[in-house]
Amino acid sequence: MSRLDWRFVAAAVLVGGLIAIDAYFAAWTPQTFAPDRSRIPETVGKWRGTEIRLSEEELKRVLGDGRLMYDERHYKTDDAPMIDALTVYLERPEAIRHTPDRCLTVSGWAVDRVSTVEVALPDEGATTIANLLTGVRGDRKIVQVYVFVTAQAYRRTPLQTLVEFSSNRLSSKDQAMAMVILVAQVPFEEDEQGTIDTVVAFAGRYLPHVRATLTQ
Repeated sequence: MSRLDWRFVAAAVLVGGLIAIDAYFAAWTPQTFAPDRSRIPETVGKWRGTEIRLSEEELKRVLGDGRLMYDERHYKTDDAPMIDALTVYLERPEAIRHTPDRCLTVSGWAVDRVSTVEVALPDEGATTIANLLTGVRGDRKIVQVYVFVTAQAYRRTPLQTLVEFSSNRLSSKDQAMAMVILVAQVPFEEDEQGTIDTVVAFAGRYLPHVRATLTQ
């Protein structure tokens, strides 16, 4: 075989190998899909919600770097503080840049409690563990409950989700995830535990709806 023929064969083998490698990784790298935000209802239990629409400029600040979509709603009821429900959809767990505790500090809140709380999920007949933050700024108290949601589970950290994704063959619905942050503010003199109980009760009703947006 001539030198030209050997070069042709070598080139063909190389190209074929590259195509095979690309096909292999393509089979393991899922394509994300747009979460169905319409599955988040206007009414959650006794809470009535109002969707908050951001301007194009505000959305540009929120999205990008692996952030797919943003949803924010204010939920009100007659006998409890308003709850701000923020949901940031991520196409990969490592896309999270700032955790809520850092954001609180940057916003001028003095964080005085970082812990966890058990959330009962009545519609699923189960419980999950979420993160709990409280803080003070001036004459206001803030309570935050946050958790990471996938189609399969609720996780306290994005790292837990990254490990889960890495150890399983992925499909598109498994890769998308959401960071859910539930926030309530009350006057400084109000009972903190009562506000925590309110936000946790709301979380138990709200989180399954977010999970439903991640299934096809």
